[in-house]
Amino acid sequence: MTSFFEQLSTNNATWTIIDRGEPKSYLAVWDLLDYIGQGVTLQREKNLLKSTWEYQAVQNADQDGLDDELLDLLITNIEGKKNVYNFFNNIIECIVPVKGIIDNEVCEQFVTVINNSVESHRTSHASSPINFIRNGFQESEIEEPDRLFEVKKGSKAYLNASNQLAKFSASDLSDFTYNFDIAIESLVQKGRDHSIYCSLMHHVFSCANF
Repeated sequence: MTSFFEQLSTNNATWTIIDRGEPKSYLAVWDLLDYIGQGVTLQREKNLLKSTWEYQAVQNADQDGLDDELLDLLITNIEGKKNVYNFFNNIIECIVPVKGIIDNEVCEQFVTVINNSVESHRTSHASSPINFIRNGFQESEIEEPDRLFEVKKGSKAYLNASNQLAKFSASDLSDFTYNFDIAIESLVQKGRDHSIYCSLMHHVFSCANF
């Protein structure tokens, strides 16, 4: 970040990025980094910035006021990436912890399994969300007694995940960088919501028994 601002402030040839008019005349900020780094020195920064920007754009793609034309110009295969993003969100909705709580161990295992599910999907297309996760467990060499979560079917989220899985390809998966920090936040919130629900139901039944 420091290098970026130093280059931007000392090289006024890059200032035209601030206001360029029509969507087709826009220059992606990661291309600006590429220019500053002369196509060599800032490749890691360029790729991180691009994947982060794309993730946030896909995350907010259905909100009103966004320029769909600009997104189509800057993001390759945006519909495929939106489908993958929604698939992972629906998978999270279907996750059930084996021990009844979602803790750090569950989150860590989830990330490991999902990464390996993606790798497995490149060579063997999973027929269902359950099989997608099961393949990830097998690739991770996590035996059934050590599995901390499972996927429950029957919900609307599971049906959505099934439809989305049928639509995307292995290249859609590998083309989209999923933000696991946000996934973990969603899992933790799911655990909190479940705990609050259980506490509330315990209170209701206790009052009813009284």
